[in-house]
Amino acid sequence: MNRQEAEEALGIIRKVIRNTHEDLIAHNWGLIWMVHAFLNLGGFWAVGHFVEHRGHPIPWYLIPLAATAALDLGIILILLKRDQGIRSFIEWQLHGIWVTFILFSIAGVGFLHLSKGPATLFGPIMALTSGIGFSLMGIVFYRRFL
Repeated sequence: MNRQEAEEALGIIRKVIRNTHEDLIAHNWGLIWMVHAFLNLGGFWAVGHFVEHRGHPIPWYLIPLAATAALDLGIILILLKRDQGIRSFIEWQLHGIWVTFILFSIAGVGFLHLSKGPATLFGPIMALTSGIGFSLMGIVFYRRFL
């Protein structure tokens, strides 16, 4: 076997390992998203029941949402099975989108509080940001796997 054939064989092996690693990531994140859907449903129910129906001010939204985010992060740590090595492109994109979603949601609470806007505006803002966030995550998977 000459050097060129060895490099081609090594390239094929690297590609198979990378694809296997990213397929595992896609499977794990799919499971995580399914679990998050039910956790987030509970968190948003708590916001509606304990905050909106009782007429609490906007900062009260952060209590159930922070608890939901903490549970979401815990689920990620429990369910994300990642081999040692570098983080893949997919993982970087998913983490970036999720962190942006959380920070924008917190900023939305802050801006509504500072503007003295009605607390009921936070629900539509949260729905909009979560829809955009999950759409972007779906695009990342679509672009990579389909």
